[in-house]
Amino acid sequence: MIRRLLLAVAAAALALVSAPVLAQDAWPARPVKVIVSVPPGGTSDAQPDAPRVGGITPFLQIMALADFNGRMMAPHFAMEIHLHLAAACAHEPWLEHFEWLGPMFNEQMQLKDGRMWVSDRPGLGFSLSELARRWTTETALFGQPA
Repeated sequence: MIRRLLLAVAAAALALVSAPVLAQDAWPARPVKVIVSVPPGGTSDAQPDAPRVGGITPFLQIMALADFNGRMMAPHFAMEIHLHLAAACAHEPWLEHFEWLGPMFNEQMQLKDGRMWVSDRPGLGFSLSELARRWTTETALFGQPA
């Protein structure tokens, strides 16, 4: 009996002090200007990876398309492969550099004043280290008669 009385008093008190529930105003309450620097369906920069796009020639084609469309280049992964290609880019590209691949090569990337320096060594400018040669499990000759 006392329990019912207490519940009734509590319910009456809540009814007296309750206020209508107000929902939050629609957000935003005023117009917001959104600036999108990438065209619809487009990209802000090109980040090709030469081994994944089919090699140096397709990479150079992507680079030409990026230049034609005013896009920056940011070659992805393995700068030992991309450094000379990036140097051929019309716009100064961004470069990623990870030292993960360093043990594979006798020569190391030269980073000076925040910039990668292109070597004057032939080809891509790197030769495989003895460690990388030990990792080699199989070899093949290309362009040689069978």
